[in-house]
This record gives sequence, structure tokens and C-alpha cells, in this order.
Amino acid sequence: MFFTYIKPRLFAMDAAMVVTIIVLTGPTVQTADVPCRTFEDIYPSGKELCEQMWGPAFVYETNLSLGFTMWFFEAENPNDKVAQRLGWPSPADECHYGGSLKEAPGPEPDNFTECHPWQDYSCCHLDTIQRINEAYGRVWHWEKCGALSPACNRFFVQQACLVECEPSTGFYRKYPDDIYNASNPNHSKYAIEGMPIRADYCDAWLRTCRYDHFCATDSGGYTPCAREDAADPDENTGGNVGLIAGVVIACLVVAVLLATLVYFIFKERKGQPVFNKLEG
Repeated sequence: MFFTYIKPRLFAMDAAMVVTIIVLTGPTVQTADVPCRTFEDIYPSGKELCEQMWGPAFVYETNLSLGFTMWFFEAENPNDKVAQRLGWPSPADECHYGGSLKEAPGPEPDNFTECHPWQDYSCCHLDTIQRINEAYGRVWHWEKCGALSPACNRFFVQQACLVECEPSTGFYRKYPDDIYNASNPNHSKYAIEGMPIRADYCDAWLRTCRYDHFCATDSGGYTPCAREDAADPDENTGGNVGLIAGVVIACLVVAVLLATLVYFIFKERKGQPVFNKLEG
């Protein structure tokens, strides 16, 4: 005998599998309405990553002795010697960067872990670092195309630590105090320009993030991406559309499958199963 009869319990299991597949392969959730591509598609090399992502802020420096690093593990900050070679007073005894709340660099408490290389001599406070991805508002978040891999995310944290905590960053303010004009909309006390970054650091950043996704607006420029995001009038719901659609579709499928299952059970109990035995 060969049977085409399907037990309701097995049908329920099949229904659960179908729903799971639909949820897993449903609409992709994107955190902002921006064009997204992989890092390796946006930036041909580490040079483009450092110089295009951050506009004029950083310069890709192949002479490693003249390039600052965004992270270090040495007991002494290697950026001090770089600044000295470049003719800056080192170590810097003032916090010149516009975003700093300190007048002079100094130590931070033991729980200063996010930017720990600068714990002993920092231009940033602990509370600033604890909200480092929130400090400048939602449009400046770096995860605009979905969550980054943990390794890739760390490079963005390190860049933020350099800008906020490194005393030498202030030497590269685009609009230092003597020319900064608060009434000029083109001036920003946060803007930096021409800070040389070690080429091997930029290369490592691209190598680590090459399969992650980032905003591709204006060749992957961070500021143009933020402006595009800010121009979105529906900024708080842009990333929820795909999720809502996926949930609605999944709920509809579940409802249809459950209704079908109830119908099969009803017919079976009345002695009229939908699938009967086939003589073979």
C-alpha cells in the first residue's frame, strides 16, 4: 500500500519550516535610506578609505614615521614622537580640538576602557566615550547599512577615540580659535584637516571591513552620508519599513497555514480526509 495521507502534526511541522524560511529570507532591513555597498566596492585601497570617508580630515602617509596611528598598545603614546618630528610641541599640553571639554590633557579613571590607550593622558572625558556613537546625533552613526562586524566596528571606535582623546588632533583643526567664526555657517570647531595617518593603519581598516557595508554616497564620504540621512523627513522610520513588511507577510502566511490545518483536521474527524489511501 502507498499512502498520500498527511498527518496534521506533520503538516504543522512543515508550516513552521515554511514560516521560518520566509522570515529568514524576507525583506532586508536597512537602518537608513542611503545607498549601501561593501567597503571593497567603495574604496579601491586604504588610501581612498582614509581620504574619501573623512574628506580632507586625514592624509594617507606612507612614511610611517610621520603618520599618526588611531590605536596603540605601547605604554607611551607613539603619536607624541610623530608630532615632534612634524614640528609640533610634544607632548601637547593643551586640548585644542573643538569637541574637547578639557582645557588640558590628563588622566582618566580605571573604567576608561573604550579608549584605554589614552587613559593616562587624554583630552576626552569618560562620559564622552561611553556615548561615542551617539555624541553627534543619529545621522552621524556609522552603522547606516546594518550592523558592522565587531572587528570593523572597532576601527570606527578607534577613529572616534583619536579625534576626541588624542592631544595632537588639535594641531589639525581646520578653523583654530584665532580664525574660527561661530556666525559663519561654513566654520566648524569640530573640523580637522590634513592630519597624516599611517598608511598601514588605513590598509588594515579596509582589509578588516572589506565585506561589511557602508554608505556609498559621494564615494563613501561620511559627511555627505550624514547630510543625506538628515535630509530624510522620515528619518526615524526608514529602517523599520522592511521589518514591518516582513512581520506582516509572516503573520499572513501563519494565518493561512493554520486555517488550512484546521480545515484538514475538521475533514478528518468527519470521516472525509482530504488525502485518501491509494490502492497500489
